[in-house]
Amino acid sequence: MFKTLFIILLFFVGSFAQILYSDFNSTTPCVKIKVIIPAYFSLTNYIKQKIISNAENVILIASAGIRPRMDLNLREFIKELRSKGGTVLGYIHTSWGSRNKSYVKEDVDLWIQYYPEIDGFFIDEVSNELNKLSYYEELYKYIKSKGNYTIMLNPGTLLPTEYNNVGDSIMIFENTYEVYNSMGTIPNPSKYKNPAAIVYNVKPEKAYDVIMSLINQGFKYIYVYDAAKNVYDHLSNYFDLMIKLLSSKNNTKTNNAYSTQINNNLMVNQEIESINTTTDISKSDYSSMSPLLNITNTSKASEKNSCMVEEYGLLMIIFVLISIITLYVLRNILKQNSGKI
Repeated sequence: MFKTLFIILLFFVGSFAQILYSDFNSTTPCVKIKVIIPAYFSLTNYIKQKIISNAENVILIASAGIRPRMDLNLREFIKELRSKGGTVLGYIHTSWGSRNKSYVKEDVDLWIQYYPEIDGFFIDEVSNELNKLSYYEELYKYIKSKGNYTIMLNPGTLLPTEYNNVGDSIMIFENTYEVYNSMGTIPNPSKYKNPAAIVYNVKPEKAYDVIMSLINQGFKYIYVYDAAKNVYDHLSNYFDLMIKLLSSKNNTKTNNAYSTQINNNLMVNQEIESINTTTDISKSDYSSMSPLLNITNTSKASEKNSCMVEEYGLLMIIFVLISIITLYVLRNILKQNSGKI
């Protein structure tokens, strides 16, 4: 009897392990990298459809003026984008922690009143000083009291990690390509919750390298912008390129193929430089870069996804422990009933 139960439990453990293995080797990532779109510009029908067609890959930062106001066209666009799987955050500025908190809270309420479909808030001009943390703690609690809204903080630079407790994502870089390039890499983005970055004033021949650099550093939300200033008065000319590269990343589980392409600098530079810098590349389909974009996962079995381990590892441990306890209890019951096994 005991041996039969033991074999049955082994069967279930084996089946569970097989499910885990298939999940590890599937093409579905546990964390999806997305393109941030600071939509501080007029949304034409063409731009709207372009964004909606890539809804699952974007986070739209919606702006309705200096303070939130009702815009029926914007609301309809937000509703449609959300219905297609997009994420929308309402813009609120805090003047580096000096803006009157009552005004900030009013903006939260107005966004919820006028645009109840939003997912959360993009809190701009966030201080990077520890003595301002209490300001954002109060704002965080206020927003969360209204519902399970996402909060993205934008100091635009590194800040004390204590700010991880008052936001769901932190934009730790918002600056020019020149500043980004001079840093080489941004120090330890993984220290911050769902790190985000915007790099602007990026030339066409540098766009691919910057996007891949941000991805490989572990940023979850990115935006690479072509204009010289962070006014964000149009959709980035590199939007299609970002979508293609992020889609490739989101559909694989290793960086090996990307690393191979990145390290092959000659190939990358030749492909990028073939784009005429006088051309509006927002209309390009990047067909000349197809060898770089059609990236396949050549070492899927050798490298497991760390998020899958976190998601299922604990379940496996619990399952095994329950199995052992169950066997022990059954063994004692059988001993009491039969006097031996």
